[in-house]
Amino acid sequence: MTRVVEDAALADDARATAVKIAAGPTTALGAIKHLLAAQGGVSFANQLDAELNEITIARASADAHEGIAVFLKRRAPNFTGA
Repeated sequence: MTRVVEDAALADDARATAVKIAAGPTTALGAIKHLLAAQGGVSFANQLDAELNEITIARASADAHEGIAVFLKRRAPNFTGA
């Protein structure tokens, strides 16, 4: 839990959070979701191998290059999910 909102504001807050997530680096977010879903019942070594694989894929993505450019140029991101 990151915050508490009034019942009347819940739908608007949830929508704003979803928009913020959707505008983020979806390639990396997808990798995180995949790793979290797959972690149950696997060994620590296998989990580390899976993380290395996902990091390798994510690092080659256009979103990764965009993230670096955003940091270096101090500008707003434009992630494409590629």
